[in-house]
Amino acid sequence: MKIIRNKIFILLFIVSCNNLFAADSPYSKFGIGNILIPQNVISSGRAATGISLSSIYYSNRLNPAGLNLIGKTVFSADAYYNGMHIQDTKANNFLSSFKFFGFDLTIPLSTSKGITTNLGLIPYSSVDYTIKKNVVIENFSNELEYKGDGGLSNAYLSASFNLINELSLGLKLNYIFGNIYHQITQNAGASKTEIYRVTKLYNLNGTFGLIYSGLGKLIGLKEAHQINFGFIYSNQFNLNAEVNRYFDFYFNQRLVTQDTLLMGKSKLQIPAALGFGISYVYNKRYLLTSDIYFQNWSSTQPIVDMDGKFKNNLRYSFGLEIIPYTGKVSQLQRFGYRAGMFYNQSYLRVNSVDIDELGFTIGTDFPIFGDTRLALGFEYSVRGDKKVQRDKIYKLTIGLIGTELWFVRPEEE
Repeated sequence: MKIIRNKIFILLFIVSCNNLFAADSPYSKFGIGNILIPQNVISSGRAATGISLSSIYYSNRLNPAGLNLIGKTVFSADAYYNGMHIQDTKANNFLSSFKFFGFDLTIPLSTSKGITTNLGLIPYSSVDYTIKKNVVIENFSNELEYKGDGGLSNAYLSASFNLINELSLGLKLNYIFGNIYHQITQNAGASKTEIYRVTKLYNLNGTFGLIYSGLGKLIGLKEAHQINFGFIYSNQFNLNAEVNRYFDFYFNQRLVTQDTLLMGKSKLQIPAALGFGISYVYNKRYLLTSDIYFQNWSSTQPIVDMDGKFKNNLRYSFGLEIIPYTGKVSQLQRFGYRAGMFYNQSYLRVNSVDIDELGFTIGTDFPIFGDTRLALGFEYSVRGDKKVQRDKIYKLTIGLIGTELWFVRPEEE
């Protein structure tokens, strides 16, 4: 009965994660939108760090080698509220959205060998903007509106196993897919012109990861001190791109002309990504961790009609955590607490200005019934520059994590 109750709770949570009111930064107009690093509500509380971490009660969406300690079936789902204060040289605005953050299911197959499988669906990039301005063309006032929507998702299947003591390896197969919509509307009183561009993108790539947890022993530290090293690599691949354009012309609100232009197929190169992480754990309770993540976007060329100039993406992050105890302990000891900071040199350069982001995070999680935990995270960051546009971002993340003993034969009475 408890399994059914938890499943229903998770299902209702996922269904409720559709966009209620969507809005994002105009920076999502460029490239494939705002690229999101793989994370869940737990790792978001410590600035999305996780390259060198394994856990017994939640899955690692960043490094597949971090699944090796999970001994029960784990399922999780997350969503987030995103508030954004946008400021440029002319105006201020506040936008907000509530969006799906991801879900996954992790099933251990052999706990002694660290063989664990994991499947999930998470966002890869987000596009959601509206830009309006008035211009004068041949002495006539025209209202221009630029809108975008969509983004890419990542449906993945991953597995981990222990190669030797304290060294785990992981592999993840990613299917990146989605549609990005752009629309330009020119309204000149009685006449209105709408141009739509739809870009369909899809393809496969892979992620390899490893975590070594024996560095403390190598340098002679006592058992209470654990030092982990982690590494991830995602291969370079080409996203298949199908671009179509649609043209509508209205006069006095009547559709006069409609046309479709098929732009054909092309490929967008997604560069390889490298990540390194190191962490220190004291007494299995106190954690310090740091990650570096790099992707060489400078050699990538935009496809037809794609806006933006690309540069290398480099992300630094640091996190700390008080890890919750499990088993028969006090309620307060079953709470987890975390915080973090990050600096992200994004892959975008707009009007010769690098679009970078600096932020800090906090988070907590606690049991709500049985082995199901509710997790919360908060993030504040500043992105961009006043010369182009500055975003102040407030993100509140909420998620559920549940565990069950599936595929385990109960004891006979």
